[in-house]
Amino acid sequence: ALAANADIYAVGMGVPVDGIQAKWAHAIANPISPRMVNEAPCHEIVIEGEDLLGEGNGLDALPIPISTPGFDAAPTLTSTNTITRDPDTGVQNLGTYRGGLKAADRIGVRMSTRSGGAGGYPHWLQYQARGEKMPCAIVLGCPPPVAYTGPQKLPAGTDELAVAGGLAGAPIRVPRCRSVDLLVPAESELVIEGLVDIEYLEPEAPFGESHGHIALEDFNAIFEVTAIT
Repeated sequence: ALAANADIYAVGMGVPVDGIQAKWAHAIANPISPRMVNEAPCHEIVIEGEDLLGEGNGLDALPIPISTPGFDAAPTLTSTNTITRDPDTGVQNLGTYRGGLKAADRIGVRMSTRSGGAGGYPHWLQYQARGEKMPCAIVLGCPPPVAYTGPQKLPAGTDELAVAGGLAGAPIRVPRCRSVDLLVPAESELVIEGLVDIEYLEPEAPFGESHGHIALEDFNAIFEVTAIT
């Protein structure tokens, strides 16, 4: 919850350690809606189609680490800000979910079995009821107010990019994704766009969690990559 330590977290918040709680309270009470832009640094490079496939391409071109050698089943994305959207209200959610590399264009995402904690899970159930795959964007590397909002447990239906704007004191700039209908932070270093299957799950993990224990294999969602920007 507090990065490597509270001092590092405070740097990202722009306040002393003893000001963190008050700044969160102010941001949640005073959200600032994101601002749409047509051009963004996160779209300087766009990888789509055949360029996502095969050895050395797509996800296989990214420096995804094995966090716990000898235990983890695959290279795994850990510091994600995963964006999904309520298909009925249009409100987006940020979540920090691990993502195990399955192929150059496929990730196993840990959200489908966490009804008590993952905001993306109820969205997944809504898309499942509609019979539609769920648009999803995995953001890697973004402004600290956005990164810090992802793992926060905020009330369902909260526009978390607006809360991030409250932390920043200004609107978060957001363009629309290239291949799915979602908004992402303009200053993201990497955005992995895709669709989450609503019919099938796949075995994913084991994975060494930050708490020091190994999360066992479970059936989790399949994220099909449609673009990397």
